[in-house]
Amino acid sequence: MSLKGTLLGAAAGFFMGGPIGALIGGILGNMISGSDRRTKPVQPENIKDERTEFTISLLVLFAAVIRADRITKKSEVIFVKDYLIKTFGPENASDMMQLLKGLLEKDIDLVKVCGQIRQSSSYSFRLELVHLLFKLATADDELVTEEVNTIAQITSLLGVYSIDFSRLFAMFAGYHRRESRSYDRQERESSYRKVDPLKNAYEILGLNKSATKEEVKSAFRTLSKKYHPDRVTHLGPEFVKVANEKFIKVKEAYDAITGENMRSE
Repeated sequence: MSLKGTLLGAAAGFFMGGPIGALIGGILGNMISGSDRRTKPVQPENIKDERTEFTISLLVLFAAVIRADRITKKSEVIFVKDYLIKTFGPENASDMMQLLKGLLEKDIDLVKVCGQIRQSSSYSFRLELVHLLFKLATADDELVTEEVNTIAQITSLLGVYSIDFSRLFAMFAGYHRRESRSYDRQERESSYRKVDPLKNAYEILGLNKSATKEEVKSAFRTLSKKYHPDRVTHLGPEFVKVANEKFIKVKEAYDAITGENMRSE
């Protein structure tokens, strides 16, 4: 069944009266009247479907990040489309891509949008939003300063702790590129941030290299609970799979640090 008749109706119900409702309401109306006049108009539904709420929130924030460097990249569009197909199926993904296209033409007030998301969602919900924004930004195998700044702004407005932003950024630090407009491949490659694997491992755990063994163990135990994929099972299997990537990065960071400590003894 098309999202126009069901899930987008639920989404309209979630966000009616708020800034996200104002953004998507007109776009949904155009989708119905412009593409399928026989379709029954979307009616807001009082259905609490967190998977749909998460995806609509994500699409709005995706649009903000895609516009950050003023370039809509094919790799970013493919990433979003593949994600939507896996989550909702091809027909529904097509509808959602139309919604994203409309959002890319809108001016998004991040203060108001993030405020609405913050009021209606859990911390795990918002943390996973930020994680997926980093995945989108690195879909083209690079992370530019404009994208980092936009994600940092969104993180703060969502009420996600700066230490969690730093941890997530560390997971994607190898993609970060200093500004370079050169078309020379070697020059562009040299502009990527050089990552010290061990230093990066400490950053993922939110520690510095002077941390004791007990501090490392404590940080790992805390993050294993905080970043555990079970915290987003209510969003569906695709979200659990993505959340598991964070969990694996934390485990790899812990293993790297404990392995180095064993070698130095």
